[in-house]
Amino acid sequence: MTMMSVTFEVMFRVEAEVESGEVVCVVGDCDRLGNWDPHHAVVLSRESSSPGQCRKNNQQMENSDVWRKKVKLCGMKNYNYRYFVCQIIESDSESTERTVKVIRWETNILPRVFSPADYMKDPGKYDAEIMKFGEYGGKNHVTKGWLTDQSEIHIRIHGNPIRMWKPKYRKQTYRIKCTPLDQRYKDTLDERQINHCVQSESGTIFETGSYMIFTAETTEPESLGFQFDFYVNQEGVTPKHIGYCYLLPVDLKKSNDTKTVPITGLNHKPIGQIDLDYLTVKPVPGLDLKMDVSYQNYWKFERKSLDVGHRGMGSSYKHKKLAAVRENTVQSLQDAANHGADYVEFDVQLSRDMIPVIYHDFHVAITYRKKKREELEFYQASVKDLKLSELQSMKLAHASRISDNDRDDIHEDDIDPTDLQPFPALERVFEAVNPATGFNVEIKYPQEKVRKQNKYPTLLLTNGEDVEKYVPYMDLRTRSIDMAIYFATFSNLLGIDVLTSTLFRNMNKIEKVKEAKLVLFCWGEDNNDSNAINTLKQKGVDGIIYDRIDFFKSGDKSVFQVEQEQTERILMSAGLLSPTDTLQNLEPSSGLENENGTTILHVAVSSNNPEIVKLLLSAKADVQKANNQGRTPLHLASRSGNAEITKQLIDAGSDVNATTNKQYTALHEALRNGHIGLSKYLIHEGADVNMEAKSEGILDFLLKSQHLDPPVFTDMMDFCLLHGYKISRDLMTRKVQSVKALQNCEQIQRWLQKEYETVPLLSNICRNLIRQQLTIRKKSRLKKSIENLPLPFLLKDFLAFQDEECESLLKLTF
Repeated sequence: MTMMSVTFEVMFRVEAEVESGEVVCVVGDCDRLGNWDPHHAVVLSRESSSPGQCRKNNQQMENSDVWRKKVKLCGMKNYNYRYFVCQIIESDSESTERTVKVIRWETNILPRVFSPADYMKDPGKYDAEIMKFGEYGGKNHVTKGWLTDQSEIHIRIHGNPIRMWKPKYRKQTYRIKCTPLDQRYKDTLDERQINHCVQSESGTIFETGSYMIFTAETTEPESLGFQFDFYVNQEGVTPKHIGYCYLLPVDLKKSNDTKTVPITGLNHKPIGQIDLDYLTVKPVPGLDLKMDVSYQNYWKFERKSLDVGHRGMGSSYKHKKLAAVRENTVQSLQDAANHGADYVEFDVQLSRDMIPVIYHDFHVAITYRKKKREELEFYQASVKDLKLSELQSMKLAHASRISDNDRDDIHEDDIDPTDLQPFPALERVFEAVNPATGFNVEIKYPQEKVRKQNKYPTLLLTNGEDVEKYVPYMDLRTRSIDMAIYFATFSNLLGIDVLTSTLFRNMNKIEKVKEAKLVLFCWGEDNNDSNAINTLKQKGVDGIIYDRIDFFKSGDKSVFQVEQEQTERILMSAGLLSPTDTLQNLEPSSGLENENGTTILHVAVSSNNPEIVKLLLSAKADVQKANNQGRTPLHLASRSGNAEITKQLIDAGSDVNATTNKQYTALHEALRNGHIGLSKYLIHEGADVNMEAKSEGILDFLLKSQHLDPPVFTDMMDFCLLHGYKISRDLMTRKVQSVKALQNCEQIQRWLQKEYETVPLLSNICRNLIRQQLTIRKKSRLKKSIENLPLPFLLKDFLAFQDEECESLLKLTF
């Protein structure tokens, strides 16, 4: 016996703004959709402006740039997918994949979902619907792409780099225009304009102390050069072109360097020179990145400040309160986790054999013996020049010991357990430390790590304005909090990591970081004080890195472990988790459910517990999962009228238009139960006001409300009309034929008089109502006066219209 497979021909349609040479693609979790690989995604075709319906608020789109493609999908399982915008260069060879440059992509934590079950209910709705790029689940998350097949070159101009040789040119303000010699895409950034921008014809003004970045992407960095043109900038005067210079491919041999190049005047003679920093960023070879999920810009801002263990339990060499366990060892990181650290911070660099190792300083002190047996000395060596086996086996000491005259312990054997030894491999740390503890990894030194991968968030580490406590970094972006904010926003970083002393000098900087919607961590010895920690937490700093977490933090569990245990308790109380199980082997996202199809999230929503719902959503519980009645958690929240949980579910990506087995949407559930305010919120979040359940829609549910005052009815109907509610004569005629509707006919009349002041429509409605009354009275043989009809005001108005059929019907009635 063979099983038949169901096949769907699904129309993917999305509205997106694209530049010349860009296309829109869809990628998902099956072979047909590329298995999350952008190189195998489905390329959509552009169609002309289409009067389709956008998913959000059912707004009709005109002059939209709409892309579409039909894809055959097999089976009844749900399909996850995302849209992205890219540039594609097809390969000339069958053995070589096409080149794909991801420009931007949808990065909501939860992907879009195609449900075959929902599709079968209304295929036409899916075919006609047009999505909005980046917008779904009540959120709009779009992130810049990463380096897939192309490289990126940054030209940085900062400080006082221009030196003109003639005195009359030295006090001028100049505009600089950068042109890639192959005329590819270029843009620029300065500290007043934090987004990418296309250059003007005469370039961008550069002032002394500014920080300007020109970027260009190319698949052939070895052949890309740059031309810089200089214009004198004077207010009210057209910029005057005075010279130019070149940065040629031969000058870009290193990955990072500074070049001083001559500026040539229009008479082809040198007139000055300029210092140009450049950085070439290349993709990581062999690293195949998927598009299933990204955490690059994901952060729970509502969560309280996190406690971060500095190098584990803290510094063990230089600071006043030295840790009892050596810093940056597996044991130190484990101890910090066991004392409740939410994160542990540690430093990673590469050994000579390219293995990531945990160590802070760049140098170590190596023991060597002189010609005389009793004479032993230290000499300095770079960590990067030693293999991992050498780092872990040789008698090494901290670099500070080189100037130390105490040599007594040189002869002693180092017999500490492995986890107390320095230079653990990063792999060992991942294996040994509690998985409920987060990692804050300081890479020494990163080169645009946010561009080399698409999964993990990145913070910019900065000293801020404090140049006294620590040697300032060479990079000017790290010497100012304002500059760090601009650059983090420009580069799509999650946030910045600031030296605490700069925050205490000006606490307003914290609010400035928050206004930029960036995450703020802080570090430094000033954090090793309980008052300082409490002050920073009260000010809303997201993460505080400090030593001796065992001394300053109460409790022995991280915030993630606490949340996990709370989730497990609610699971057990609902009978969805046995006492022997934990979320480590039974994730909420796995679809855990009882015999009724009720999941852990359904239980939490039904119990009206927003805290538990928040915990489950943080564990990526499936918000789209329906029980055996077809109800998603959003249906339950809307029915109970819990606005907080409803918002949580929509923010987590719940489909606001999902239907139950009886075709009820969340909006229907809210209206049926009289939750008018919640109904308006659902409509605002994209609920379709024209969807019906068994031929009943918004008007039916409003009329069935037992205690709905006429003003509330009128206000709600007006709100629905503003959001696209359509009502026809036939629809109105059918609606008012219900006996239950007669109980609220005054509401209908007041609304109709306002919105539909046409004699034919009102006459048609009245005609049907009177016929219905006639049928009822004939069956019951009741004789009542006209004043006792449930719609005397309607009769009064209709009689004024002198509708002959209505009058004759009335005579038959009485």
